Amino acid sequence: MKSIHNTALIVGVAMVAIFWTACKKESANKKTCSTSLHAFTAPLPLSSISYTCKAGLINTSTGAITYVGSFSGRLPLTQRATFNTTDNCYYVFGDTATVVGATPAVLFRVSASGTSAFFPATGSAALHYGIVYNSYNNRLYTIRDYMLAELSISGGSYTSSAVGIGDTLDYYANMTVNTTTGEIYYVAGSAVSGRVLKRFNPVTGAVVPISVPMGGSVVSEIRYNNNDGNLYCVAIDTGTYVKKMSRINPSAGTLTSLAVIDSLNVDFYSATMDECNNRYVISTGYMSVHLLQYSITGALLQDDITSSFYQGMDATH
Repeated sequence: MKSIHNTALIVGVAMVAIFWTACKKESANKKTCSTSLHAFTAPLPLSSISYTCKAGLINTSTGAITYVGSFSGRLPLTQRATFNTTDNCYYVFGDTATVVGATPAVLFRVSASGTSAFFPATGSAALHYGIVYNSYNNRLYTIRDYMLAELSISGGSYTSSAVGIGDTLDYYANMTVNTTTGEIYYVAGSAVSGRVLKRFNPVTGAVVPISVPMGGSVVSEIRYNNNDGNLYCVAIDTGTYVKKMSRINPSAGTLTSLAVIDSLNVDFYSATMDECNNRYVISTGYMSVHLLQYSITGALLQDDITSSFYQGMDATH
């Protein structure tokens, strides 16, 4: 999980979940559609008690938000969230406890109409970091105790079970889905053991390691782009702390730096892939918060100053 430092970086960040309209897909390589950008934010500085979170929609043209609803909870900063296009609900892990450092084991859900609910875990609590919806098989996946796991919601609570080969996941990387095949990409390992990009097939259960030299970089916020079959991400050099928007070609096994992100705050950032406009979108900042939109070649196309830091961004098309 990205570290949370009490740096005087962002003041008063409000929590937002963002929901978008569906789109028309013309082909695998070109889309005529509209993007709905989902996200959430949390007020800073964080406190040990629950706080009010807000849900809404981001206008990618202006960076502004239209709120949809709210719910109360305590969520990890820069947590990954997802929007389920089948039930039209936004999901994120957090906690209702009032103890600092308590295990985030509550699954929050906010509908597109603003109705909120939360689901405790069945059985013993476990650390759940991040969540992703796989539209290919209509399933939710998470990183549970650093392992890829599948989520099931039933009777007012949820359960999670490990899938694949029980890899230890690098939680910086989160997960991303190829919605055409349903395959999930994730980064396993650690700085000590070495990080390895892997691909999980939820139909066959097969896990395929992909050789991508990462050097000393921490690769995070990976997002699959169905337009070109590449993964886009933030790569941070652990030696120099140079922060770059980068591209991973899983077929060629290459990691290519595209642009230096000078304004990236390593403690506060979230990203997603806008496939309709072929843009990699990042929310981050220090004294001011920015919504950055990059082309897939690394050109900064748009930089909007926003009133809130948008966490858990997830684009639907």
